[in-house]
Amino acid sequence: MADSLQENVKIKFPKSSSPGISNFEVTNILIYKALNKMEYFRIRCLEMEEKHGLDFRRFKERIDRGEGIFEEWDELALWEEYFSSFEEWKSKYEEINRFLK
Repeated sequence: MADSLQENVKIKFPKSSSPGISNFEVTNILIYKALNKMEYFRIRCLEMEEKHGLDFRRFKERIDRGEGIFEEWDELALWEEYFSSFEEWKSKYEEINRFLK
């Protein structure tokens, strides 16, 4: 089943930089990118947790119940973007790792 989810992608490199680049190295670049993005958004989420003293889900619940102040709606929108981006990159990282096993 996992093989049916794979996609072959052709990458073109300039001749001067292409010698010696293996599929393994390209895969490592993709893993590094996913980890880097995941860490970036994880840190943004941690900053928001520290700022508000709550994790994302509790903060969202509080705002949804109408307990927050109006300015916190902007904070929620930003935090929601950080949180969903973290989840997306985490999923991509896990997906790449599944194909490496």
